[in-house]
Amino acid sequence: MIFKDQHTERDNVAWRPEKETVNPWQAEWDVLLSAIRNDKPHNEVRRAALSNLGAIMGRAAVHMGRVITWDEMMASKFQFCADVGKLTASSPAPVQADAQGRYPAPVPGAWVEV
Repeated sequence: MIFKDQHTERDNVAWRPEKETVNPWQAEWDVLLSAIRNDKPHNEVRRAALSNLGAIMGRAAVHMGRVITWDEMMASKFQFCADVGKLTASSPAPVQADAQGRYPAPVPGAWVEV
């Protein structure tokens, strides 16, 4: 919906999309099942990976307080948790709360994440 101004009452709608005839999640499921049944290639890995990278870049930009470039992100070796592959069920949590039970929070401009 698009409203005429900042007021979001039902009588203030400037534009409303047509009602979807198919639930988008069902449509995605139908495409996947059709590809399986008809032995067609179906691979959304690239789209999903790029979407996830965009979200990571956005989080890094907010946490660091600056623009993060694609090239900078692709060259990054940053890890939230060093040696994550070596963690076990009995390992201590990689991030610990302070004496007041608070966890460290990113400080834009001071936090390094890329």
